[in-house]
Amino acid sequence: MIWVGLGAQLVGVAAQAAFHVGGDAVAPLLTEARTSVIDHVVSNLGVACLAWQAGRWIRSGAGWVTLARRAMVVGAAVQVAGALVDAVGHVRGGEQPLGFAAIGVGYVLVAGGAIGSLRTERRD
Repeated sequence: MIWVGLGAQLVGVAAQAAFHVGGDAVAPLLTEARTSVIDHVVSNLGVACLAWQAGRWIRSGAGWVTLARRAMVVGAAVQVAGALVDAVGHVRGGEQPLGFAAIGVGYVLVAGGAIGSLRTERRD
């Protein structure tokens, strides 16, 4: 579920980057509205996957076993908080840089934890 969540977020970021960097020349089907929908829906689906997995680990007591899992649980929580701040900002009619920053920091924590977890499993 971690890899699904991270992958979904990369798809959202890639759509946003393709639109902002190249516009019609790079991705002619990506209008601003479509890009926003892809970014928010797919990225937030990724956040939901990460939060679900973190919740499973916390309930089972396995969320705090290794440093890698701790990073992933904390990162998922930071991303959920960032997504909520971003959602409130959109309802009020504007973007929230703090929300984007939290989502980015959470992503780095989850990705780092996932990579660390893979390295730990390979050594065992």
